[in-house]
Amino acid sequence: MIDQLAYSAANHFGELETSFILGRKRGQEEGRLEGRAEGRLEGRAEGRLEGRAEGRLEGQLKIARQMLVKNFTDELIKELTGLSQEDLDGLKGEHK
Repeated sequence: MIDQLAYSAANHFGELETSFILGRKRGQEEGRLEGRAEGRLEGRAEGRLEGRAEGRLEGQLKIARQMLVKNFTDELIKELTGLSQEDLDGLKGEHK
């Protein structure tokens, strides 16, 4: 009887241990999948923001180039486009 109880307890403990290990592995896998999905979403959002910022900058540079061709002053170009003097100097270097 005692042997049977000991065997039953050991068997039950083994089942609990197996369940714990499987549960932990399942949780880790779910966490990895969630993390990947979240990372992809964040990456896409970040990429969109960067793309928009680059597009805006390209638009500002295009307008500034046209203004330089028409001999607008640096101050007026900076005021209207929001570009820095460094940006304008770079554009002027393109036209030399």
